[in-house]
Amino acid sequence: MEKFFKSNKLIYSIIILFGVILCVPLFKMNLNSLNEFRIHIGRVISIKEVMKDGVFPPFISYKHMYGFGYALNIFYGVITTYIPILISMVCGTSIMAVKYFTVLTVVFSGITMYWCTYKITNKRMASLVAALIYMTAPYKICDIYSRNAVGEYTAFIFIPMVFQGVYQLLHNDKKGNYFLVIGATLLVLSHTITTIYTAIFVGFYLLFNYKELKNKIFWKTILIDGIIILMLSAFYTVPLIEHKLFGNYVIFNPDSMHTTAQDVYYNTNSVLDWFKWEVHSDLNFSFGLVIGLLMLSTVLTFKKIDKENKNQYLNYLTLAIISLYLCTKAFPWFLMPGVLTVIQFAWRMDGFFIFFISLVCGLNAEILGEKIIKHKREVLLFIMTLILILTVLSTSLYIQDYSSEKENEYEQSIIEAESISLFSINREYMPDNAYADFDYIKNRKNVTYLLSGNAIITNENKVKLHDEFEINNVENAEFELPYLYYLGYTVKVNGKRVETYESEKGFVAFKTNENGKVEVDYTGTITEKVALGISLVGLISIIGYMVIKKKVT
Repeated sequence: MEKFFKSNKLIYSIIILFGVILCVPLFKMNLNSLNEFRIHIGRVISIKEVMKDGVFPPFISYKHMYGFGYALNIFYGVITTYIPILISMVCGTSIMAVKYFTVLTVVFSGITMYWCTYKITNKRMASLVAALIYMTAPYKICDIYSRNAVGEYTAFIFIPMVFQGVYQLLHNDKKGNYFLVIGATLLVLSHTITTIYTAIFVGFYLLFNYKELKNKIFWKTILIDGIIILMLSAFYTVPLIEHKLFGNYVIFNPDSMHTTAQDVYYNTNSVLDWFKWEVHSDLNFSFGLVIGLLMLSTVLTFKKIDKENKNQYLNYLTLAIISLYLCTKAFPWFLMPGVLTVIQFAWRMDGFFIFFISLVCGLNAEILGEKIIKHKREVLLFIMTLILILTVLSTSLYIQDYSSEKENEYEQSIIEAESISLFSINREYMPDNAYADFDYIKNRKNVTYLLSGNAIITNENKVKLHDEFEINNVENAEFELPYLYYLGYTVKVNGKRVETYESEKGFVAFKTNENGKVEVDYTGTITEKVALGISLVGLISIIGYMVIKKKVT
């Protein structure tokens, strides 16, 4: 048994095997028939089409919203499009790429959880059990199969990396810099809501470890790491913040997004939800049998925890309890500010509960096997068998009458479509004004409109995100272009740039008093370009530093 625990290859093989088994039913499902997966598939296919045209960053899909353009890659984590696009270049289709991407997220979430737990506990059995629980907990399966929450289950990879990095830095291990910077950067690029709450829980974790905070080197390191994280993620966060500050979009509207304090208060768990049988295909907030049994074993294991692990055990157990508290109506969500109610559903805290309780359960399993039952191998095999059976039972409920032809036809229909309706994708990234009047969008022609004044529009030629036309007999004219309003559209009249703004219907508009040629392009804002430059400089600097450091070493 000791040889087993010294074999990283065998442990990684088990993690990979369990990850693949969990995801097998995905390959027997038509993802295009599932609402949230259909949205993410649409994002991947459309952004890939934009990139083929040589546009980067590919923020706007020119086909969506009946060809009026839609910001598919500004408001949602870009990892969930860029990596599936890369995978699709190997496997051939975007839908299969999303499936393979999901397998990778499950496997790597297990691996990073294993790393994190092993770094903290130095116990391989505890780390393996923690990894398997983190991968296969009922809420995690629900996130993939019921909610299709691609950004959220991608973020599961990086939460352990962030906490491992912070732990190592608190204990003067400089390698923690790599885990913190890489983990936090990729977390930001995966899921904004998870990033916000990870930062909050890290804050609690630091308070629990306040004695280690007296170290000035720690704060200096955290500051430098924070700057690097901001630089690396700037190409995504800056355009997002820019649209938040200078536009009005549905995603930032609490009423439209149901992110008011009252909304979050009503989207909570009841205590009974935690104790339901875990094998069902609806929203699943159950602890599950494995977590439940190992949590109960705390009464037996607590006094036997090694001194060096007890503090971290208590930290993670406390944070797990806080996570559960935040899931319920007992927490005063109705008093919380908007930055916290952006979570939308309080039960999303179950994801953090899984992370924190996995380490606790892993240590409990180790102590049960080593000090109480004193049959480590048998305890581990029992836990692994139970996890495997419950995972297969839970995921097999989602198997459908699969048809690869239907998936391929769906993907091809998006690729070949000249325009895509507003009902074929989510509408959260629309301007508020456009969202308020769907009929206007459905009935609007794909040409420039004269809103006020006098002018004659001729020879209009619109191709994707470029439009050009001529205007004559212009007198105090106001025009509405056939593009939904996003920052970054450039309008030139006779080669001179004119100011753009949002029309009452949520489209790009401008005014002019000149006759001549009008040219419209989506060029992005100066701020977006600067942010991309900052990210590139940050990335190149870090790679250069690592290369130089390696040579010196």
